[in-house]
Amino acid sequence: MALLVIVVSSGCAITLVSKYDEKTENYASDFRTQVDTFLTALERNAGDPVKPEATYAQNTKFYDDASITIRGMHNRATQIDKNKITVQQIEALMDNVNTLEALHKLGPISPDNIASTRSSFESICGAIIKFEILKKRGDS
Repeated sequence: MALLVIVVSSGCAITLVSKYDEKTENYASDFRTQVDTFLTALERNAGDPVKPEATYAQNTKFYDDASITIRGMHNRATQIDKNKITVQQIEALMDNVNTLEALHKLGPISPDNIASTRSSFESICGAIIKFEILKKRGDS
């Protein structure tokens, strides 16, 4: 009887996370490029004197677009079963955008803050991409 239970149990696979989602990987990759493009433009305009292109008022479209993109990512991720980790990563990404926007509202972002912001976004987007790639490997 015990042998039968072991044989039957060994044929079942337990899935702890969702399957690979190509769209999530693409969203994260595209968003990383969008943020890098934005930060590069800020770097170019954040010198002394600061150019008007570096002000918050000139960059609200980026924040609107970023929020729309991340909400789309989040909506998709929440619809996938066993995708809690990816959802949390996307929420961290949104927190980063909100923090960056709040900082930018206070005035132009310094080159030092731009560098640390870039690093933070690269880490979070990179984590999302890496996790999706790991899911892909697990699907094979």
